[in-house]
Amino acid sequence: MACKKTSCRWLYCLGLVVGLAGMARVAGANEPIEVRTTKPRPAEVPVKAHEETDVEPAARIPDQESDEDLDRAPLPQEASGILIERDRSRHVWLAIPRAMLFVPRWALEVPIAVSRYTLWAYEHYDVKDRFKQVFFNQDETLGLYPSAFLETGFGYNVGARFVWTEFFGKGESIRARAGYGGRSERVFEAKLSSGRIFDDRILIGTVVDYEDSGRARFFGIGNSDLVTFDRDLTPVAAPFDETAVATRFAREDVRVELLVQARLSELLAVRTSSAFRHSSFGRSTDLRGDDGLHTVYDTGLLVGHDPGLDSLYGEVELACDTRRVSYSHLPEPVPSRGHRIDAWIGYQRGLAGDPSRFVRFGAEAQRYFDLWRGDRVLVLRARFEGVVGGLDRIPFVDFPALGGPYVLRGYPRDRFRDRHAGLLTAEYNYPIQHWATGYIFAEAGRVWRRFGDLNLDDNRLGFGAGMQFSTMESFLARLLVASSIDGGIEFSLSFDPIFGARKRAGRTQ
Repeated sequence: MACKKTSCRWLYCLGLVVGLAGMARVAGANEPIEVRTTKPRPAEVPVKAHEETDVEPAARIPDQESDEDLDRAPLPQEASGILIERDRSRHVWLAIPRAMLFVPRWALEVPIAVSRYTLWAYEHYDVKDRFKQVFFNQDETLGLYPSAFLETGFGYNVGARFVWTEFFGKGESIRARAGYGGRSERVFEAKLSSGRIFDDRILIGTVVDYEDSGRARFFGIGNSDLVTFDRDLTPVAAPFDETAVATRFAREDVRVELLVQARLSELLAVRTSSAFRHSSFGRSTDLRGDDGLHTVYDTGLLVGHDPGLDSLYGEVELACDTRRVSYSHLPEPVPSRGHRIDAWIGYQRGLAGDPSRFVRFGAEAQRYFDLWRGDRVLVLRARFEGVVGGLDRIPFVDFPALGGPYVLRGYPRDRFRDRHAGLLTAEYNYPIQHWATGYIFAEAGRVWRRFGDLNLDDNRLGFGAGMQFSTMESFLARLLVASSIDGGIEFSLSFDPIFGARKRAGRTQ
């Protein structure tokens, strides 16, 4: 019995020791980990150990901090974690790529810094609000304001724009613009929109515009590289000869268009348009280093050049648009998700001596991917356009074209023309200010004569960057700097959205 009692006593003591050790371990695990700071914390008063080992010590109560202690405590931004000594031997090799990238880095930093401080000044001094106070009425429904834009190869255009909206209170509007210089030496355009006067789902609009340009460009018909023309040679027989030479010609256009749009649902709409166009062509007096069209190409083979064009054009377009912003605080003109799909077919027929008679068709698909928080967006676009008709029935200015600030950026406007044109676009949008969005892009495309000749050889590639400006409700302008694998720099400042609907009644872009 004594032996059994002794064994029980030893087991009891052993269990007590194990239990106390476990409690001590748990208490140690629950204590906070000490974090080093830039300023020392007040020293803590040590807790006296109890003399009696068989009595559980009372829980420790932290000392009450005085106001003076709180004043001496480090601020949140002054706190630091555990210091870890870095292995600087590995960082020596980083100096080599940093030195190599020093020049290109500052080549990008300087223009970005200029843009950043320009945007800061615009916002800091409330330029937008001051502009509206000067050029708009108090309700911002009536305004007359100056405008200017620039495009490589054409120069500056200055003018004025007029807008009058909500004069009946149903979303109707009258918009007009007039300008001088640039691509169109003289331009006037007026648009009338019915808004919701007839019905919320029916929109009727009228467009009247006049353009007179002595600097229009023509590079031949086909996908060929540019060459220097030898004046001793016979004129190029386009479109049968695909020799490409940079030339200019004079062009005068008058166009009247009637448009009716019916919204079938919240996302689906059908639009019909009919237009009359009168065009006349002549010799350019401002070649800007290019050749005159009449000295390079046989104008007798360019359909419509002599004696001009008088034609009617009708078109039906079906569009599905689900583009939206991911969050309400983002500007509506910069969508971050959804898609837009357009498909159209039209017919052009000449009047009197105009030989025009062909069918135009095409489709365009855009897809927006929200990569992060609605303002880092990837935009993909695919576009195809073609014409069906005899080469003697398609005016030389009505072939589908690539090049310019809207399609195949990085190349001059209308650089490539032919029966069919295809384009692929990838663009990344990112925020600069709440009203300015930066973008970088790459585009690949080409034109070809017969549909069966479609291939991926000899694609043209354009790339570049820029900024888009907008309010929360409307698009303002788009700045572009681009180049291509064929060289050259293209610059433009336009007031039309790049991924919007293009005018096709009477013109290719």
